[in-house]
Amino acid sequence: MSSGAADLHDIVTTYPDKAYAVAIHNANGGSDPYEVSFFDQLNAMLGQHSSYPGANIDRVKSSGSWKSEVDARLKTSVNMGMALVSKTSGDNVNLDIYFGQTTTITKDLKYTIYLIENNLPQSSQGQTSAGAGYIHEHVFRNYLNANMQGDDITWTGGQKYTKLSLKNLSITGQYKDKTI
Repeated sequence: MSSGAADLHDIVTTYPDKAYAVAIHNANGGSDPYEVSFFDQLNAMLGQHSSYPGANIDRVKSSGSWKSEVDARLKTSVNMGMALVSKTSGDNVNLDIYFGQTTTITKDLKYTIYLIENNLPQSSQGQTSAGAGYIHEHVFRNYLNANMQGDDITWTGGQKYTKLSLKNLSITGQYKDKTI
């Protein structure tokens, strides 16, 4: 059986620019330097994972093979897309987020922007089964929009695209290294 980290690596290398991974750490009664203080609230929002690793594919709790669920999801036709342009300056991030639609979407939609970090060294408390020298990738550090559950995407009339700019978002103290 493969590990969650190996499965994530396989998915993001198979589908670059289409599939993005986020590894949310839980100390699970111990201590993990990469756990976030609001893990329980985030886990409840994502479907209350009780065993680890667990996954959500497009905000839906996975019930089996992550790879096959991602394969199936990416074969589904969608009527919208998103692009993100980010620039960092010191401990601040500026984001331009572009949302596009091919047909008018009338239901309420939300977006969430996660800050993730790569190249984090093995900790003695976390991912101990991975062995010495393990490097964590896609580690969730925080969300950058106003609401953890997502912020509304606002369309005006029959717009085909809309742009949202988030400026000077502070990430001070939310990362270990500049590999975000």
